[in-house]
Formats: sequence, structure tokens, C-alpha cells
Amino acid sequence: MPPSVVVSTLNVLLGMARVRSVPRNINLPETFQQNVRHLLTMPVSKYAFGVALWAGAELGLPLTDDVLHHIDGMLSDKRQWRSFRAQDLGMIVVGVVASAKLDRKKWSPMANALFAFLLDRYYSPAGLFFDAAFGPRRRYASFATQTYLLLACYSYGELLNDERAIAFANTCTRKLIL
Repeated sequence: MPPSVVVSTLNVLLGMARVRSVPRNINLPETFQQNVRHLLTMPVSKYAFGVALWAGAELGLPLTDDVLHHIDGMLSDKRQWRSFRAQDLGMIVVGVVASAKLDRKKWSPMANALFAFLLDRYYSPAGLFFDAAFGPRRRYASFATQTYLLLACYSYGELLNDERAIAFANTCTRKLIL
């Protein structure tokens, strides 16, 4: 199975969290766990771990201990943050924020730290976002760059009632519409 199938399946499962009645022949917990297990055996992007956190939180399903350990290791080593592209950081922030809704004590400090990093390294005075924290790709942003990071700002702002985060996302949204 290609790594893209794992991430796509997690995205579909995330959407299934909003379905009123899941057909009986779809076993969400089993499908979720099966795909989460593949995250450590395949070359997936870092954002896949954010999608897994988000889907797990929305579905009320736990991630496996080994995947949580991997995520904890990735997030506790701030040197690794330097390599995050916008999609990585955006989806990780959204996943951490979704997890914080269920366990504020564990996840809120990480959400705060990641959001501070987002503002420090990705937010441009022009009201748009950079694609990377450092390096030559930093200023080569795309529409997707903006989308992932404004979603992160909205998610964070809603969780913590942070008007500043919402304002950054609104500014970016207005720029994109223009």
C-alpha cells in the first residue's frame, strides 16, 4: 500500500467523524488503528502525524503508544521543527489542538509552543505565511501554504479564545480573497 493511501484514509476517517450514521459494514476503529500502525513503517510526511492526531481526537479513538511516542519525540525536539514545511506545521498544530480539546493538561502547552513558533517563523508582515521556517524554500509559498497555516490559526484561536490568532487567520483570508 502506498503511503499516500494511509494519509488519504486518515483524511476520509476524519470526515467520517461528522457522519451521523456510519454504515455497519465500516469498522472505523479497526480501519483507524490499521492505518495509524502504518505511519511508522512507511515514509510518510510529518503532517500525517497531525492528521492522525486530529482524526483520533474527532473520532474519540486513541493512537497507538508507539505512534504517540514518535509524535512526542518529534515535538519535544524543537530542532526538528526547523524542517517543518507549512503543511507539516499546519496539520500538526490542528492535530495538537484537537487533542487538547480532550486533554488540555497534556496538549495545551505544546499547542502554545507550536503556535508561537508559527508566528515567529511563518507569519509575514504582509499578512501571508511563509512555506518554511528557514532556508531557500521559505519565501516560495503557495495557496496550500496559506490554507494549512490559516486553518492552524483558526483552530488554535478557537480553542484558546485567542483573538490574535483569529485576526492573523482573518488577515490572511482577506488577502487570499483579494
